[in-house]
Amino acid sequence: MAVEDNEARVPYDCDGSQKDFPFSFSVYDKEDLKVYHRYIESGDIKEKPLVEGEYTISSAYSHYRNGGVVHTVEAYPSPDKIILLNDPVLKQTADYEYGDGLPSQEHENTIDRAYIALQKFRESLDRVLTLMVTSSFKGLTLPDPVANMLLSWKEDLSGLKNVTGANIGDLTVSEWIKNNLLDDGNAAAARSTLGLGLLSQFDLMRIYLSSTQSAGSTTLVKLELDTAALDLNSKFDTENYKFIPGVNGYYGFILHVHTVGLDAGEYLRAEIRKNSTTIIGYMKASSGCTGCCVNSDAFALNYLTSTDEISFHVYHNHASAINIAGGNEYQTNVIIVQFPIIL
Repeated sequence: MAVEDNEARVPYDCDGSQKDFPFSFSVYDKEDLKVYHRYIESGDIKEKPLVEGEYTISSAYSHYRNGGVVHTVEAYPSPDKIILLNDPVLKQTADYEYGDGLPSQEHENTIDRAYIALQKFRESLDRVLTLMVTSSFKGLTLPDPVANMLLSWKEDLSGLKNVTGANIGDLTVSEWIKNNLLDDGNAAAARSTLGLGLLSQFDLMRIYLSSTQSAGSTTLVKLELDTAALDLNSKFDTENYKFIPGVNGYYGFILHVHTVGLDAGEYLRAEIRKNSTTIIGYMKASSGCTGCCVNSDAFALNYLTSTDEISFHVYHNHASAINIAGGNEYQTNVIIVQFPIIL
């Protein structure tokens, strides 16, 4: 029987239930069939050859030259793999006597074994790094492995050498990196060069009134938020009481306004404005008493360009001015959050 041009290696993806793994390649000696278990342990990919007792082989014939089935004792989970490999021992099995007739079956078996060995050799080459067909390099050398060392081409290009990452003189930078990446002025420009897009930074701040602020009747009053309890990137202008982001992105706002002095039927309105236009306003009416304590909160999520200007305001309809409470970060304050995203 002539050996078919089959692969010498058959991989299977495990699913936690499969235990039978067919193969169609020709195996002359049972010991030539190797079964490998590929698995992940502590984040590392590992492989283990299964041994007798961990699997059996069956065939519809008294031999395995027409293939067969490997039966594993254990059903391995995903994403493990089972690899069947035809790995024959290289040996001479024919001994022809001079002048004797040519034994056809023994002769065919010998040729088949040689062809199976070539299939295994081809399978091994498929897993080896090779130079391009048009390359003029040959005879390249590879050093023995050394822990925590890197590989670098030798100056004469005769092969690879071990280098340490700390020895920067042994490493070179490609011309593309020199000409396109290293001349970028900042991380944003470098990301743009690499086609990764801009990554907006994360920002967080909490700004509050340091003291009581008077707010006139039926007048939109800009809150004089002048003290930072938190400002990660020093973005808030506490002198002009406004926020200019400097970076495009999505921003969240929580404005809390606290006052005392509203009477029954009166209200307090907290308002967030973008470029002098209201983006959100929330009105809270008094509870019906005289000189009531009233809180008003406004929430917004908005996309801002780098030059947008955000300010925070209050409005009420009391007959005269009232005091907006300040003095600590839990009285009248605003929380601003920038969400990091790819722009």
